[in-house]
Amino acid sequence: MDEEEFAHYAEVLLSMKEYEGFVWREGFRKKQHLKRLNEKHARRLPAFTVKDSIPAMLRYAKTNQEFWDQVCAMQANFGPEVDLPSHINLKQPMKTPYRHYSKLKSTLHQLVRDWAVEGAEERERCYQPIVDELKRVLPVGPDNRNQQKVLVPGAGLGRLALEIVSAGYATQGNEFSYQMLFTSNFILNCARQPDAYTVHPWIDNPSNVMSFDDFGRAVSIPDVSPDSLLALTSSSSPGGAEPNFSMCAGEFLEVYADERETWDCIVTCFFIDAAPNVIEFIEAFERLLKPGGVWINLGPLLYHWQNGSGADDDRYDQSIELSYEEIKHVAEGYNFKFTREERKECLYTCNPTSMLRSVYNCIMFTAIKGTPLEPCSPSTKAPSSKK
Repeated sequence: MDEEEFAHYAEVLLSMKEYEGFVWREGFRKKQHLKRLNEKHARRLPAFTVKDSIPAMLRYAKTNQEFWDQVCAMQANFGPEVDLPSHINLKQPMKTPYRHYSKLKSTLHQLVRDWAVEGAEERERCYQPIVDELKRVLPVGPDNRNQQKVLVPGAGLGRLALEIVSAGYATQGNEFSYQMLFTSNFILNCARQPDAYTVHPWIDNPSNVMSFDDFGRAVSIPDVSPDSLLALTSSSSPGGAEPNFSMCAGEFLEVYADERETWDCIVTCFFIDAAPNVIEFIEAFERLLKPGGVWINLGPLLYHWQNGSGADDDRYDQSIELSYEEIKHVAEGYNFKFTREERKECLYTCNPTSMLRSVYNCIMFTAIKGTPLEPCSPSTKAPSSKK
């Protein structure tokens, strides 16, 4: 780890320690705004809003802070030593940028998606179709259980990768975000029983809320222990063989740059639109898959790096936003044959009780890597958006 990477590593850990301070500032802002109400309007509010809502919000933030403190303590056993403060003065300016707090908020939402009962609907819509398709195209039997290799780039908090392992595949998840890596490391290694931890994941957004109870409600994680998912494949293996599961940290294109034809399947879920140049991903998938290997994709095309004029990240200057037809044309040029295409309505880190729910009409497809003797004929016909 070079000096710049270590600085980023340490800054993300410090931002976890400062989480409560960022929420405290949100509470202070709301308190000041309530004070500015004229007396006539202030009397109209429920007594709870004036006296108790902000203290309750700060209590919820403290519970979340206790969770982040445990994540930091766990990470100390896995990475370089970082000198973190034992106490954060909430009234002092935060030392980490707001963008890290924003990522912590989204990581709490991701915890619900991957590891809470509340996220079951999202997992059923997004993860289960992928696992079912994987079982269809690469069946698992006694002779190949835990042997077919599946790569899951953009693995997030690891639930999809773990579900694939439990179905009998040798699986590696890859993730770049330290917020996701630290949190998945904690869940995968420390959550030995269901409902071991409590978080309040929705306190960052007071909009579209039916009641304050919804705003501050607690969510227990995980809904199932990772060990129990791993045990599913161990119990089905000849002689109870250990499952083959790992998580790999780093930027996808860099980490796998030297590999060639080593994977039986690559699974991408809400991932390919994270690339400034999606062609680089497709090129890498072709190189990494064995001849006859499978690429299963499910997700939208909400390109992460579009419309970034003036931003300080050069990926905004590289972004090409291809339609699905264009992506399919490129993939077929890389010798992929599309064998299945359909649309799937999916949610992503939605608050189940919110007045706002964003639904993605995703594309799901299966593509097989041809051999050099079986070139694929390019086609640009995309599936209809009609259900």
